[in-house]
Amino acid sequence: MFGGDIINNIYFLHQEDAIHRDLHSGNILYNKYYNNWYISDLGFCGPIDKPLKS
Repeated sequence: MFGGDIINNIYFLHQEDAIHRDLHSGNILYNKYYNNWYISDLGFCGPIDKPLKS
């Protein structure tokens, strides 16, 4: 269930007051063994209330 897995991952990040900041198709991984989708590359992840530096 692609959509549900990704939404749950984003929801978890937001519950931790974090935001991904670089979510795109290259950062979404599929685990065939567990039949789950995951968000990867949390390098730009940060607090929701902190603005990005230009």
